[in-house]
Amino acid sequence: MSCRALATAVACVSLGLTGCSPTLRAGWQTVEQAWSTAAPVRDSALNPALRYLLVQQQGREALLVWVGDEPGALGRTSVWVGADGVVLRTAQGRLVGVSEPTRNWRVIRQTSTGSSTVTETVDVQPGHRMGLRQTGQRSLLSAPPTAHRWVGSLDGLRWQEDSWMDALLPPSHVALNAQDQVVYGQRCLAADWCLSWQVWPAERQVSP
Repeated sequence: MSCRALATAVACVSLGLTGCSPTLRAGWQTVEQAWSTAAPVRDSALNPALRYLLVQQQGREALLVWVGDEPGALGRTSVWVGADGVVLRTAQGRLVGVSEPTRNWRVIRQTSTGSSTVTETVDVQPGHRMGLRQTGQRSLLSAPPTAHRWVGSLDGLRWQEDSWMDALLPPSHVALNAQDQVVYGQRCLAADWCLSWQVWPAERQVSP
């Protein structure tokens, strides 16, 4: 099996399907054209008809391509697939799921108290850690976080921070544009599993 075919199979499993639907298969065949191994990720030629995320994780970068939406616990959920079979899910631009060949993380429930307290229930594999509760305090920042990985101009961006009270994890952050759309986020799902995602190219400024 070729690397690309293996990645397709992994993505199908990550999408929760025993086999990709005709629509997703057609979408995969289309987005295959979006990946280039001949140039650095940020210099890759892009298909203007497709939607991309630039994902940075543990010092690596990849472009993920939108393949469709699905219903989710937080409403309409966008599904993004990478050439290596990694699948990200976002709801209103915020991360709600990551599926990799060896591990998975997914928000199954979220509740808010007022405008500042957010409680998430997440499932994590491996380890069958189901129904983990994480409560965060959400606040506005007066300046971008020091360790942000946003690529592009910072002009016009507003930043939010979620400080997790009952998890040994650093705060997570999102950036919002002038239309209150989330265009960037960064989060640690575990002590050794941190990533950032942003609309790409940055000038597009359309929330995933």
